[in-house]
Amino acid sequence: PDFNDIYSVGTAASILKVIKMPQGPIHIVVHGIARFKILKRAATEPYLKATVQPLNVKARMTKKLKALIVNVRQMADRVIALSPNVPEEASVLLENIENPSALADFLAANLTLDIARKQQLLEELDAAKRLERISLALANQLEVLELSHKIQSRVRESIEKNQREYFLQEQLKAIQSELGREDRQTEELKQISKNIK
Repeated sequence: PDFNDIYSVGTAASILKVIKMPQGPIHIVVHGIARFKILKRAATEPYLKATVQPLNVKARMTKKLKALIVNVRQMADRVIALSPNVPEEASVLLENIENPSALADFLAANLTLDIARKQQLLEELDAAKRLERISLALANQLEVLELSHKIQSRVRESIEKNQREYFLQEQLKAIQSELGREDRQTEELKQISKNIK
């Protein structure tokens, strides 16, 4: 890649783990340390080098920011509860993040957003504005999950209803069959009784 392939704002990070997948790709687990902006391109070989400036996030604790934090946590908890592949421990982790900027970063990293929208969140230095955008994204994701959950419930209910109807029909057939045998036996006994008289 060259400088035209990357954004001018990025994250300085430390590599925690490198995972080589069987089919070839490599997954890297990183821990974000700080935002930065590229000021000057220095070199492209053997790898990209640049002069960067750290970017400081703004998170002045106001009533609005506190309300956003409460709102975002509640929606995120609901998303976690409705998401089958997200462990419940994620809620505990979420509750333990006290810094508004760190909370916004954690949620942004774990939301299903395209790269351009995640980049917009990274470039937004105001934690309140980031949490507002995340709140909208969470609301959309929550709406999709709730609709999906309703659809799954309807499908499950329909299947259960069909299975219940099938079971009851089979029981009815068995009862009718038993009644049919008893009726034949009763008729045979009546016929024998007539013949004896």
